[in-house]
Amino acid sequence: MEGRVAAFRLSTWDTPFWVNPNRSGARYNKHGTAPTQYLCLHPLGPWAEYIRREDLRTQEQIAVIRQRMWAIRLPLMPAGEVFELTYDNASDVGLDPDDLVADDWSRCQEVAERLRLNPDFPKIWSVPSAALPGTQNVVIFGPRVAVPYQSQVIDPWLDMPCSVVAESSPPPEALCFCRANISGGKAPLAMHDVLQLSRCTEASASRWASDGRVPGMEVVGAPW
Repeated sequence: MEGRVAAFRLSTWDTPFWVNPNRSGARYNKHGTAPTQYLCLHPLGPWAEYIRREDLRTQEQIAVIRQRMWAIRLPLMPAGEVFELTYDNASDVGLDPDDLVADDWSRCQEVAERLRLNPDFPKIWSVPSAALPGTQNVVIFGPRVAVPYQSQVIDPWLDMPCSVVAESSPPPEALCFCRANISGGKAPLAMHDVLQLSRCTEASASRWASDGRVPGMEVVGAPW
């Protein structure tokens, strides 16, 4: 069996991937730059990212969302092909830890733009999620093409097996409840709180690993 890991994304288009320049900017790409893919390794990640991006703050706002959820089979790439960006090594590429969760994307965009042009730097990044603290997202610089989920991959740098797993789906009620209670219906989670919670959950996961126990989908200190 090939080494694969599941990733998730929301997209109402007929594909979850970009082959042309992105129509809008995001944390690691500017508007109109080369195709940049954003995937979440936690199944709640896409919902959390959408809620944060749209600045939805109440259960009533969140409850009316309907989206298409995709599952993607990501190949396990050699270590040298993936850059793991963390709060601890952010300074190595010219970023502050706060930049990874800030509402201002400009510094991350500048660094990503510079490094994506470096032929020797990995074009696949693992990054902290600013919307679901303690979880990771995957950023892929370059076009990707959707192929059926069980397809044999011919070109791992282009073909991406995927499938729709939910159609016109609302977000899970637990996520609505967490977001509404975190924001209090007034303001989103503050940047320093996101950073602190992310570090807390990462430390908890590390302690579990050092104890020889394997955490499931939960991380101590977070409601997911």
